[in-house]
Amino acid sequence: MFVVIEYVDFLCPDCLYLTQQLDKLKKEFEGKINIAFQFFPLDAQCNSVVDKNFHPGACELSYMAAYDPEKFLQVHDEIFVNFRSARSPEWRDELARKYGIEEAVNDRQTKETVQQIINTGMEYEKTSDRYAHGIWSTPTMILNNRMIIGTLP
Repeated sequence: MFVVIEYVDFLCPDCLYLTQQLDKLKKEFEGKINIAFQFFPLDAQCNSVVDKNFHPGACELSYMAAYDPEKFLQVHDEIFVNFRSARSPEWRDELARKYGIEEAVNDRQTKETVQQIINTGMEYEKTSDRYAHGIWSTPTMILNNRMIIGTLP
């Protein structure tokens, strides 16, 4: 059994690539791979690990995906299928209306959940003197307890 923990920012081009590759692996290793998604938006609005907004709107998308766990996969897939459009606040508003998750960006519990998931990055040994967390960038994946930062061909 392969266990993959992926730390992802919905507006990160390399995260899109990683997600596409993991989708292929899910088919190839059906029943032998377990993938856990972890929010790690590179947006200082909700992630204190980053010191600037690399991807404005990434926190908002994370809140929307986290708001209703039963809709997570649909929202996740819709964001990545519309990757370029997801940068637009108008598109994000439309996404929220489509899935009935308009309250996500203001929901205290959802914000706390996303913050707790971001903070799981502290559980890993530091990989850089610059950051207090082991997880500090996206995409990062933990593959059978081995950390891989960045994308792989």
